[in-house]
Amino acid sequence: MRTDTAQVAIPLVDNTSRVAFGDNHWHLLALTRTGDQVQLSVDGGTPATATGLTGSVSADQADATKGLRLGSKMDGTDVMQGALDDFRLYRRALTAVELDQAATGRFPGDLPALWWGFEGQYTQAHDVASRKAGALTLSVDGNPVGGTAASGSATYGDTFVVQGFRLGAKPDGTNRLTGALDEFQIRRGTALAAHLPLNAAS
Repeated sequence: MRTDTAQVAIPLVDNTSRVAFGDNHWHLLALTRTGDQVQLSVDGGTPATATGLTGSVSADQADATKGLRLGSKMDGTDVMQGALDDFRLYRRALTAVELDQAATGRFPGDLPALWWGFEGQYTQAHDVASRKAGALTLSVDGNPVGGTAASGSATYGDTFVVQGFRLGAKPDGTNRLTGALDEFQIRRGTALAAHLPLNAAS
């Protein structure tokens, strides 16, 4: 696992069927972090542990190619051979009981901060925008095309799973965009607050 300032290796010993990734079945791969300790487990099994990790996996980055990335290193090398589905990032480390339940499809009741379903190219991001008044500017290819005063939250309160920050449609799924979306960013001034490349490797 690599952050903006450090990296650690987490050896996961293949000694049970719970880490047999080549069996043509889906598996829950869970990475939890508490302080400088990270744990990696499969299907809620006994985790492998590594310590000494500092930095953030989603820190503000001046380089837009960085941020939160799945399936490869930040520079796009060492690409995973396989498939990814239903990625969730929580603001807390899930308990062993919650991970065991998640392996059967029963996830915690609190919404994840970021949820990539990889279904129909839709992404949900919760609480990524500050609830403050200010200016909202729309840019296309780096060129501002309009702006307006804005207040409140861009995440619609997160009361229901269908709500949150949604691209390409209203929160209820209506008024869908006809076309393709790629490389979406949210910035607070010059700092990158969220980066959604909208591809399975990121």
